[in-house]
Amino acid sequence: MKNKFSIPLIIVGLRLCAWSQVQSGTLIAVTSSPDEIVVAADSRTHDGTRYVDNHCKISTFGNKVIFAAAGFTGEGPLAGPAYWSVQAIARRQFDRFSGKNARPYSVVAFANAWGKATEIKIQRLLDRHTITRETITDKSNVITNSVFAGFGKPGKVSIVLANMLYETNKGRGISKFSVQQIVNEPGGEEEMGHTEVVNQIQGGNLALIREMAQDRDRLPSGFDLLAFYMIEMVKLSIKHQAGVMINGIRVETIGGPIDAVRLSRSGGIEWINRKDNCPAN
Repeated sequence: MKNKFSIPLIIVGLRLCAWSQVQSGTLIAVTSSPDEIVVAADSRTHDGTRYVDNHCKISTFGNKVIFAAAGFTGEGPLAGPAYWSVQAIARRQFDRFSGKNARPYSVVAFANAWGKATEIKIQRLLDRHTITRETITDKSNVITNSVFAGFGKPGKVSIVLANMLYETNKGRGISKFSVQQIVNEPGGEEEMGHTEVVNQIQGGNLALIREMAQDRDRLPSGFDLLAFYMIEMVKLSIKHQAGVMINGIRVETIGGPIDAVRLSRSGGIEWINRKDNCPAN
């Protein structure tokens, strides 16, 4: 099954914080070939009672790096502009790395700079508010999952997972940053979080496999198969998700339009699907 479909890295986040901008139930799918990286994501954000389907979960930088984040991603009203966001922090760090007289940098260095800056922001938030572990993290004590994707040397890709983790010290909530370069060879895969539908496909669920095959048969000639599988993973997860129970009400935590972007070694960034409210670069 995995060899046939090359199931990708999947990141899922679930957060319920009414006082902050929340990226809840996020699904981000990432995979690569020697000369191409594709990232796809849904658009739903909710605070446990309401949701919007216009969130921009994927950002691109300088025609060379893709960034996507799940989980707690900033402070602000659900449907309004954030007071600060992990995407804006990533933008500032990229601008710093790309400024005049800047030295060459790696995707890992970019992720580390983002992590240190984000750790400070989240720690200030934890110090200002009484926030329980359950409020801001998932079951693995992850506050924010993010992925940075770019190319390394010829034949290599650099996909870096950067997590913000919640710890306690003498009753005080502590934000800790963890970074891991998880893919050096193209085509690597990993599944994380509440990946129920993806796990069913990998486990050989015939109904889902047939549905994927039918969708593939309807593709226009020449459509990028890597992009198809990333979009399909998000699409099927939206359609077949079990949702979660919140105050006795079933909430579908993944939804809205699917954004997808491709980074090629020769051509740079190319958006496959992008909402009008999301920046191109």
